[in-house]
Amino acid sequence: MQHFKLRYLINRCTSCALSNHRTNAVPGEGDKDANLMVIAEAPGAKEDEAGKPFQGAAGKRLDKVFEEVGIRREDVFITNLLKCRPPDNRNPFPSEIEKCSGYLWKQIELIKPYIIVTMGKYSSNFLLQIKEPMGKMRGSIYQICVDGYEPFVIPIYHPAATLYDRKKWDTFKEDWNLVKNMLV
Repeated sequence: MQHFKLRYLINRCTSCALSNHRTNAVPGEGDKDANLMVIAEAPGAKEDEAGKPFQGAAGKRLDKVFEEVGIRREDVFITNLLKCRPPDNRNPFPSEIEKCSGYLWKQIELIKPYIIVTMGKYSSNFLLQIKEPMGKMRGSIYQICVDGYEPFVIPIYHPAATLYDRKKWDTFKEDWNLVKNMLV
């Protein structure tokens, strides 16, 4: 399956009730041959409106850390575990994750990134198939097997968490420096 066809399927998906409330699905965007893939939890209001990931305050935070550590956003593929916004930005339901996860696995198979950064507890726990708090996962490097290849997975706090906690901003930067060093 090609990227264009997958994007088409995501944009027209009606597998769960989230499709009834969305303005736009948010399939993801960026370099289709990226060495670095970022997977967050779900689109927010700004992302739903634009149909693109990380458009609001958290997106500005992500752009800021990219600039500070020397990663170009256009060299990264950015997506979410869920492709539609949950109402009131609530946490994803397990049934929604189950319905949407096939799209994510297909994106990983197509892009074959060297490193996957999972931002936030839901995307980290899903990809690593564990149940741990972010404070315990972050700062570690994992490896998973996807369709015969083994990308590294680095769980990092979601940039939204850094908006209200200065200590998490420092940790967020530290973790992104780790990512940058692995890419070199």
